[in-house]
Amino acid sequence: MALPQLLTNIFTGGNVLKSIGIQDKNNAADIPPSEDTEFGYYIQDKNDYTMGGFDFLQRKSHNNDKLVQMFSKNSQGQYHTLSVQTNEDGTGNAASSCQFTVHDKITIQNNSTSGMFSILSDGNFKLEKSDGSRAQLDAVVPTALESTHAVNCTNAENANTLDYYHLV
Repeated sequence: MALPQLLTNIFTGGNVLKSIGIQDKNNAADIPPSEDTEFGYYIQDKNDYTMGGFDFLQRKSHNNDKLVQMFSKNSQGQYHTLSVQTNEDGTGNAASSCQFTVHDKITIQNNSTSGMFSILSDGNFKLEKSDGSRAQLDAVVPTALESTHAVNCTNAENANTLDYYHLV
């Protein structure tokens, strides 16, 4: 198919009607590249200022891991990212450079003043470790459980004296 016809099939009236793909002709997924590679799709304003976009990296410097990230940037150059990394051994992680909200119910944010993370919720939830210990939090009365040991926290002063779980 000729390029003008291909572009007509993909774009119509400013809308993308099909997938856009970028193929790396030099590297294979299972072999580390000779150097870190990066491909991206960026959104710019009329003055060529990058306002956001999507990056894909295959990194030799990180044992052939794959990283995809979405980012946005304001007019002062400050930006935030949401990224997912997959390692060759099947492990991976997701990261956010700003507060993260799950289904309008739980917000995870970093308190830059104290250096502590806050988990905000309007209801009950629990945190569990693989050894079975857990912290069960209620919006009114938090309770921390370590195996069979339970401590009820009735105020901030009491919560700050806990050894194992630090509830704020």
